[in-house]
Amino acid sequence: MKKIIFLILIILLMTSIVNASVNYDIVIKNGVVYDPQSDKFLEGYNIGILSDKIEIITRDDITGSNIIDATNRIIMPSFIDSFQRHFGSVFDGFRIKDGVTTSIFTSDEDYNTFLANNSENISYINRILIYDISKKLPSDDKDDIKSFEELIMKSIADGYAGIYYKPTNTSFELDLNFLSSDYPLYLDLSNIDEIEIINYIKAYRDREKNPRPIHLLASNYYFNIIDDIISFSEADELFTFGGHIFSYINIKPNLEQEYRKEQFIGKTTIDQKTGNIFDFDNSYINYEDTLAVTGLNSEDTIEKMIGSNGFVPESFDLYPGSVMSTADANTFISLFKKGYDKKEQLPFKALTINPIANFKSVDSPLINKGKIEFGADADIVIIDPSSITPHSSMTEQVHPSHGVTHVIREGMLIINDREFVPSAPKARWIKRNHLPYEFLNDFSIKTKHKKAAELNAVKFKNKNYLSLYDISQYLNILYAEDGGHVTIGNLIKMDIGSNYYSVGTTKNEIAEGLVLINGGIYLEENSLKSLLRDFFEIEIEENKISFKNGDKYSLLDSSTPSSNMNVNTNTTNILLSYILSIGLIVVFILFLNYNKNKSKANRKE
Repeated sequence: MKKIIFLILIILLMTSIVNASVNYDIVIKNGVVYDPQSDKFLEGYNIGILSDKIEIITRDDITGSNIIDATNRIIMPSFIDSFQRHFGSVFDGFRIKDGVTTSIFTSDEDYNTFLANNSENISYINRILIYDISKKLPSDDKDDIKSFEELIMKSIADGYAGIYYKPTNTSFELDLNFLSSDYPLYLDLSNIDEIEIINYIKAYRDREKNPRPIHLLASNYYFNIIDDIISFSEADELFTFGGHIFSYINIKPNLEQEYRKEQFIGKTTIDQKTGNIFDFDNSYINYEDTLAVTGLNSEDTIEKMIGSNGFVPESFDLYPGSVMSTADANTFISLFKKGYDKKEQLPFKALTINPIANFKSVDSPLINKGKIEFGADADIVIIDPSSITPHSSMTEQVHPSHGVTHVIREGMLIINDREFVPSAPKARWIKRNHLPYEFLNDFSIKTKHKKAAELNAVKFKNKNYLSLYDISQYLNILYAEDGGHVTIGNLIKMDIGSNYYSVGTTKNEIAEGLVLINGGIYLEENSLKSLLRDFFEIEIEENKISFKNGDKYSLLDSSTPSSNMNVNTNTTNILLSYILSIGLIVVFILFLNYNKNKSKANRKE
């Protein structure tokens, strides 16, 4: 028995040396990973985080300083609040337990002045700023218009990521054609009668030379035209609308149109200052404090909103109350639960990549967020779907969301096993961000009998990574993905994050495994050459890869898998395997010889 145990230990030791791994800062194990960028679910995968970035996604065992077991849990990018008006650790405490780590905020101050005055006014949630021009509008004077344009250009250059505008009426025709369309326009149209809103947006769109993303704030408030807003978003892919997924809206009755006031009559209403609950009647027609009126958006309407590509959730409220509301505390995890229960990914995208799509500049603060990919910002939420409880009722005291077990913001644990981490660093105002890789727009692929074509490729850490799907399509090789498992030509099989692949029954190794990046599965060019070298003669030049059919190319044309096929494709690995086996045999013989000599010595004594 001792000999067997010793032999096993030797094997494990040698295996660990051969497969030496990085010690990551944080490792998340055994969860179901969802990446909205590629729309992939990866079951049983592990994530390794180094510093503030995702370094690896793999089924292989990896080690780290902090291990999180995510068995039976969903791992996905943490959520983005598409517009937020509140400050303070209390509000942010509710928001972080709702899965949010990033939000969009507005100011009309000079960018650097605002940061100097508010550097401490931030707690758990990172924020980016958009510039409020509502009180900066020019007159008809040419010099005034020029100053207005220069002010906006300076504000964007200083760090603002977009424009916020709240018109007082429809008479002023806003012109932003001087500003790159990479920067979005956030519209607060609460001063405009809701029946004029769609026409107002259309008129602005008609004046544009290059359409920019437009985001309509607090769409729940416009309950009479919400169907029109949804329809408009379906027709205009650059238009999004924000809101929450509850039936109530906050109002100030004295500011409402008369026809809307009539629609409030008889609705269950909560005074957002006193907490009193009552049915709205004529005695409240001119009430000046904030009231929450329920039942104005039906469940069918809310389902339509959630089912629209244009919907993004936000905590912004036109008329916030003096106490926390359901939308303040429970919007995001409630939306997640709707998607999870219906097995629909669209709500997951609304929580993550949909808000990001509005910010198109190459240095957008959000450009590397909202995805679980190689090199992405490590903004991650881990959710236990079985523990999500119903959201707060409007008629009860608001409680934090349940279901979020861990929150990681830029590689730092903020919530660990449902509890705040006391030592977690403060959040920050994010000015600029960049992708960790660059697109190789002139990379091409070529074969002898086919015209060269562009190939999706990126450069990351001075290495070129190529789209495996694009290569297979160009070479007319069968290609299939099943989560993180890839099959090429019904013969080569491998998983994201693993250096090992199989050809039939033969297991082989390449220098680098598949990576999830840029919304797809990519492979480093030299590893690709090793992977396919027995099927193609491959030449790699600068930004060009050429293929010539090899002797075994025809094996990749098989339309049905052959599990019995055994193709020798990597003699180096086979040689290493033989050396390792011989080494183990030598160790075992030495061990037996040692025991034999020891027994002889004992007998002599």
